[in-house]
Amino acid sequence: MRKYWMIFRVELENTMAFRGAAMVWVIFDLIWIVVFPFVWLAVARASGDTVAGWNPIMIVTYFVFLALLSNLIFMHPEVHVGNEIYEGKLTNYLIKPQNYIMQAFLQQLSWKVVRATLFIPMLVVIVIPFRALIDFSVATNPWFLIMAIILAIPIYFFSALIVAFLAFWFEEPWPARSLFWVATGLFGGMYAPMEFMPAAVQKIAALLPFKYAIYFPLRLFIGKLGQADVVQGFLGQIIWFVILMLLIALMWRKGLRKYSAIGR
Repeated sequence: MRKYWMIFRVELENTMAFRGAAMVWVIFDLIWIVVFPFVWLAVARASGDTVAGWNPIMIVTYFVFLALLSNLIFMHPEVHVGNEIYEGKLTNYLIKPQNYIMQAFLQQLSWKVVRATLFIPMLVVIVIPFRALIDFSVATNPWFLIMAIILAIPIYFFSALIVAFLAFWFEEPWPARSLFWVATGLFGGMYAPMEFMPAAVQKIAALLPFKYAIYFPLRLFIGKLGQADVVQGFLGQIIWFVILMLLIALMWRKGLRKYSAIGR
């Protein structure tokens, strides 16, 4: 355990050295608050002050919490790990006495710590002028929300790691990454609450992990979930956690047989 704590400390120090890049991503996260709520508020006002049963306070609160949640959950091993596989740098880790997947997780976790530290004060400054449009009360049992976020973190990490592991078989990683980012936004409820989406999109989202990594925690915070929906949400999180963990183990074993750093 001490070994991984030391790895986390080293990764945190490395991340602090590049906090300028973290600040750029923080600004990008704030776009969700600055742009999307006002788009849907305009739609709501044009359709009688509600959209699919969502009033302006619910809409603004949704995107504010989405911005905060993204800084707690989103990790991007699809870029870091994918590049290390493609460039042959993975070899440096295979000879070390530590679990590479755990190291990748700790590397991403260090980014989470730095980004959250930079993001939260900026978030507070932005939301203060609009606090009348934000409901800060948690609409469900806070422990349910905490458990949902804890389960959402590995679900999202494993989903992104699967994209990274495709670099074992495909030399061009960007198409898979781009598809992953679009799918995350569309089926995770980042562009709009799923109730705003066509029925076909909602059905597809129910079959993918993004709903349980992003939208389910959001709905717990906003409310509008019955007891059956809460149980179904947690069951979906547990099922996807197991499926993704098994898939990651399988891809790792088969990927290492395919891996070669020759000429890189």
